[in-house]
Amino acid sequence: MDLSDPNAAALLAAEAFEGAGIESALYGGLLLAAYGEPRETRDADFAVVDSTASTALAAIRRLGVDAVLVFEGQPCGGLLLDRISLLGGGGHSGLNTVDLVRPVDARYRREAVARSVLAPLRRRKVRVLTPEDFVVFKVLSTRDRDLDDAASVVRILGARLDMACVRRIVSRLARSSRRLGLGSRLGEVAARARGTEPAGRSRGAVRSDRRARTTAPAALPRGSRCPLPLLLGVPTRPGMIPRMARAAILLGLVLPAALAPRADPGLVGARLEWEPGLLGEADSAKAPLLDAPPPGVAAPAADAPLRFALVPLGEGRPVAVAVDPRAGSPRIWVDRDLDGDLSRESPSALPARTRWFQRRLTLLVRFADEPVAVPVDVRFSVAKEKGADLWWDARIHRRGAVALGGMVRRAALRDASHTLRFGEGGKPGLLLDLNGDGVLEEAEGSPEWLAPGVPFRLLDEGWTFRVPSPSGGAVEFAR
Repeated sequence: MDLSDPNAAALLAAEAFEGAGIESALYGGLLLAAYGEPRETRDADFAVVDSTASTALAAIRRLGVDAVLVFEGQPCGGLLLDRISLLGGGGHSGLNTVDLVRPVDARYRREAVARSVLAPLRRRKVRVLTPEDFVVFKVLSTRDRDLDDAASVVRILGARLDMACVRRIVSRLARSSRRLGLGSRLGEVAARARGTEPAGRSRGAVRSDRRARTTAPAALPRGSRCPLPLLLGVPTRPGMIPRMARAAILLGLVLPAALAPRADPGLVGARLEWEPGLLGEADSAKAPLLDAPPPGVAAPAADAPLRFALVPLGEGRPVAVAVDPRAGSPRIWVDRDLDGDLSRESPSALPARTRWFQRRLTLLVRFADEPVAVPVDVRFSVAKEKGADLWWDARIHRRGAVALGGMVRRAALRDASHTLRFGEGGKPGLLLDLNGDGVLEEAEGSPEWLAPGVPFRLLDEGWTFRVPSPSGGAVEFAR
């Protein structure tokens, strides 16, 4: 099983959670494809009742998959987030992440998971949130993209969505979480649902991207005369059947509409997701190694002279680094918590690699428009001879799809400066599947490499692109 496929990751996690008795229901981009407008998604999200990160991690590992807990209990508005990285093993290939999402309000999270229904996903049954709870979860989050997701569900489902139920839940949660402005966020969802649809949110984008082929939970058989509780195979209680019926019907009726083609507007947007690994062959970045720590940086204790550098990553403060360059036992200190105090960091050895001393470390990089810090694999290098500079490369990029020229095309974005400032201050480079063959030509000099603001031709039209945010989460194309 290829775990880089989000459907495969979801099925594996669902199997692990069921075996461990973890109450959960599918959420996130996979479920959005059934209720609203699909967008490319690469991971699997589950709503859970309790803080079960360690239990979930153990359950996944029991299936033979190597997995690590990235973080636990990360606040995200009215939600708490745990993240588990899947690293393959046990006959599985590929990498992915599973996010466990739970509302801060204990009562509501129990109710939401209890209301979940069974739906087929690749010939297996998984529990999924109802569309009403899906919208509430999106309102509880802090990202602007979540408002777009919720608005698409409200817009597409219309009267089939129980908005009165959504308003009741949000009103109750708002009384205990006034600082979150839940009423305002729900109002913004309604306003976006009434307005024009966000540019570039092609309903067929997810299925047309041949690399990240996602599948919404499939329809229950239409026209079936089997009673709903028996068909779903779940116990019912008074008040559950209407909402379960809506969810079951919507899972079958919404998806065909999501495949309808849409006109190509003059301004097109694409949302891009994080993906680990380098894109192309951009040179590493470098910073001079200084003999004294920069202002605001506390040096670690060492028995030899150290050299120092500042590494700009994301929108937080630069990462302070200290290096002991002695050939016999070179070491490196990295300010992982970004407090400027290297004296509290443990050193890591710098193994020798041909002409270099190199070390790869995972750092949490912060962006203003990301609800949580992003784990990034960074490789640090110092030359064995006359190492006057610290070299690094941030081994992560963005990837997604965009509807241009009458079809959905794969796209990927990198920051060649390795500062992860894709917008202003960085050197963004975009790979776009110009010839429509479904393959991105990553070789340097490829005609599919594009620069921001520089016109390119697609069929008989001229286009330019820009990256509006330093995090690179979106790209805008204009004729």
